[in-house]
Amino acid sequence: MSDDMPGPAAPLLHPAGAGASAGEDAATFDACVADLVRPTAAEIVAAEWRTVLAHGPDRVDPAVPRAAYGHPSLRELFPAVSHGVLYLSRCIRYPWTRDIGTPFPQAGGGYRVRRQSDNTLLGVTDTVEEAYRLIAAHLPEGCGPAIDGTANDL
Repeated sequence: MSDDMPGPAAPLLHPAGAGASAGEDAATFDACVADLVRPTAAEIVAAEWRTVLAHGPDRVDPAVPRAAYGHPSLRELFPAVSHGVLYLSRCIRYPWTRDIGTPFPQAGGGYRVRRQSDNTLLGVTDTVEEAYRLIAAHLPEGCGPAIDGTANDL
């Protein structure tokens, strides 16, 4: 051992028990690091809401995500915008759920609120705020924060 080197290397700790191989140590370390840096479903949902709320009118009418975000029960769901429409899902991975109502703007004004899973018309509203009140009132039984999974996991 040279003078510029510290004492002997600290022994490796083996959480799974003594005698773990270097490969097992590396796999355990990688799994621990992944758990430390992997965002939770709630963090992913919050980040996606920040993105959606920052969209300009070329993507979605800014009043739409603001109205949805105003409802705590809807704020916990995963938001996605397609063709100017805001969709909400109970999961953060594709395929997303289709059992949350979606307000579709009508040419003459107002919104037609439809649940795509069974093509049920929940109602027609004059304003986007009314549309999201209707959606919040018709959430599926046991609906809670979006999960880290797909619609198949629910």
